[in-house]
Amino acid sequence: MGEIPDYLATAPLPYPRASRSVVELMSKILGIKINFNPLDEMSTQVDDIINGIYEKLPSDIRERVDQRKIIMQRRLEAITEEEEKWMKDHIDDLFKKEDQHDERAG
Repeated sequence: MGEIPDYLATAPLPYPRASRSVVELMSKILGIKINFNPLDEMSTQVDDIINGIYEKLPSDIRERVDQRKIIMQRRLEAITEEEEKWMKDHIDDLFKKEDQHDERAG
């Protein structure tokens, strides 16, 4: 259930960062301590492999991978306080419009 970057989704490699996130969540839920060192070491090894493959890619492919990374990073960035305030201020309006649509349809 851990997330894998989309540009690695079909790669024939394990992605221990995803495993770590799942195990970390489960350890919090279950209230147990886990030694993450083996997963962290594996993550480092997999990162080295991924970086080695990346360096061997043609420049146009590397550029496309970099663009995907930028797109994904933008999606992961937190919303600003201003955006959060706008959403809170307008969430009722969004539901009102939907409710009005439902009333007209029903």
